[in-house]
Amino acid sequence: VTMEIQEAIRMHGDDGMPDAIHRVLCYMLENFAEEMSLDELADVANVTKFNLCRNFRRRYGVSPMRWLWIFRTLLAGEFIKLTPDWSLTDIAFTCGFSSSAHFSRSFSSIMKKSPSSFRRSIIKKNSSQKKQTSARSSYRMMFQDNSKMVLSAFSSMLSYQCMN
Repeated sequence: VTMEIQEAIRMHGDDGMPDAIHRVLCYMLENFAEEMSLDELADVANVTKFNLCRNFRRRYGVSPMRWLWIFRTLLAGEFIKLTPDWSLTDIAFTCGFSSSAHFSRSFSSIMKKSPSSFRRSIIKKNSSQKKQTSARSSYRMMFQDNSKMVLSAFSSMLSYQCMN
C-alpha cells in the first residue's frame, strides 16, 4: 500500500481503529483485484472470523467481504470515469470481479445505474468537456500506479458509508 493510502487509512482511523481492522483494510486495498476469503482476512487480522466480522460490522455497518465488494464497485466507477472507452468486462476483472454478471448486479445496486448507463453518462459529460486521457496514461493509472484511483475509491467508500 502506498504512503498516501496508508496515511488516508491512518487519518480515517484516528478515532481508535483496532490494529486488526487497520491490517485488513491495508490488505484489501493492496490486493483488491485478487480473490480473497474471510478466512484469509481473519488470518491477516490475526483474529477469529467471528471477531473480525463483529468488529468490522460495528465500525462500518457491513461485513468485511461486503465492504470489499462495495469498494471494488466504487473503484470500477473511478476506472470507468478515467477510461470510458475500455471494455466493462476488462474493468470488472481489473477490480477483482470474477464475472461480468456479478459486476453488473453489484454496480447497479450500489451506483443505481447499470455500468453501461454510467459509462454513457461519462462519455456524454466528457464530450461536452473535451476531456481526454491518453491510452498510455490511463493504462499506467489502472495497472502500474493505481494508488490515486484506489485512494479516490477509498474516499468514495467513506462517503458511501456515511450515506447508508
